[in-house]
Amino acid sequence: MISGSAKPLDAACEFEREIIRRGASYILHLQDDWLSIPYLKPQLEARLPLASLVVVPTEPLKQRLLEFSRDLPIEVWDEPVDVNRLAPPSRRPAVSIIAWTGTSYSMKYLELIGGILERLQHEVPFRLRLIFDRKPKVRLPLSMELFHYRPESEIEGLGGASAGLAPLDGSPYTCCKGCYKTKTYMAAGVPPVASAVGFHNSLIDSGTNGFLVKDKEEWESALRTLLTDPARAAEMGRKAREKAIRHFSHEVVMPQWIRALKSRFGPQLEPKK
Repeated sequence: MISGSAKPLDAACEFEREIIRRGASYILHLQDDWLSIPYLKPQLEARLPLASLVVVPTEPLKQRLLEFSRDLPIEVWDEPVDVNRLAPPSRRPAVSIIAWTGTSYSMKYLELIGGILERLQHEVPFRLRLIFDRKPKVRLPLSMELFHYRPESEIEGLGGASAGLAPLDGSPYTCCKGCYKTKTYMAAGVPPVASAVGFHNSLIDSGTNGFLVKDKEEWESALRTLLTDPARAAEMGRKAREKAIRHFSHEVVMPQWIRALKSRFGPQLEPKK
């Protein structure tokens, strides 16, 4: 199985063609709508005809790909999250933290709520922590700190945060997303505050393990609640992690993947005698 851009992309798909020549089935695990990203669209169009199976995290993304080709062998499988690696620390930070994790590409969504965060920071003290794998170009009108992303230390950046931010713009691209960022917050015991867009509406039980928000008033209200009521933030974070463990942990999801693979490729998965 090849997950998205796990291997260097090239229009000739040499890596994919080589594994097919060796008798393997090529399974493409797609996490986002590449058809909406100009530089990735040609790469996806070259790979789809080669795939024995395309795996996506949401039904909207499946339908988006079927618009490109009605004959695609495509299935929706949950994306697992490593709840063990993201086990939250027992102690909360001395100052209130609002966390956001992402890439330079997704920074544009955070910038949508920059003004909201600036106003709120004047009322309720908190530290905005941005978790990146490389130093971003940040254009936000408020004080913040950068935390370098590494898988083994990610929980140090997220652990004990009062809220995890997941703003989206409601475009076809964001409506197809599997919202892995939000799953990460939940696994880390951080209550997400997320745009009521796409898969977020299935992930979050608003008011119980996070908040779904639709406008700037709801953004401010949700964040103010979590910042000023630490006990409620902690309880919502606990319930968010419980849901992540029950529905998205490796222990739950990977057996589902194995059963699905055996159902489709059973004879090929049997060891050769």
